[in-house]
Amino acid sequence: MPEEEKKELPQKKQRGKNWYTILAPTLFRERELCEIPATDPKYLKGRKIEMGLEELTGDYKKFSRFPASMKLKVTEVTGNKAKTVFGGYEVSKDLIFRVTRKRTQKVDMTEEYKTKDGWEIQITGLIVLNRNVYTSIQKSVRKLMNERFKEMVANNTMDDFLKDLLNKVSTSQMKKEASKIYPVRIAEITKIEVISHPE
Repeated sequence: MPEEEKKELPQKKQRGKNWYTILAPTLFRERELCEIPATDPKYLKGRKIEMGLEELTGDYKKFSRFPASMKLKVTEVTGNKAKTVFGGYEVSKDLIFRVTRKRTQKVDMTEEYKTKDGWEIQITGLIVLNRNVYTSIQKSVRKLMNERFKEMVANNTMDDFLKDLLNKVSTSQMKKEASKIYPVRIAEITKIEVISHPE
């Protein structure tokens, strides 16, 4: 079918459903992100939407080469607008696979922390060392990672922590400190899960 004819075809309507505009969290200036259908706004509350960082931030130049996504949780619906809060973060498994090459040492850890403004989150961190190393070095790197995450989270609000994450402030500092123990190829927060958050 020619392209001109395709454009003329009417869109199918979903019966009994209205469309609601999903707004980004306040950290991202409540940008209008997308529209989703629902039969009743009450069914939207609590729903999670996953988006790539480039779509969420609108900064395609910065994030198009960094495959990571953020989950947004709908908390409130007013009219046809649905407000959201941060609901999780995850780096693509393909990226993790690429950076953990042969003859490198992967040091990872998962721990729960609490932000300055009461968010309880679980962070999975990853540091890749340039070579395979002794268990004692792995333990030292893992201990440093845990201490720095605890400090970063406890001293910041959730929004400030996410700003540092997206600007690579926290992970760059961690890479610098861990390199004093052993040369580091990469340091990343690969996953964040929300356990609870203030209403």
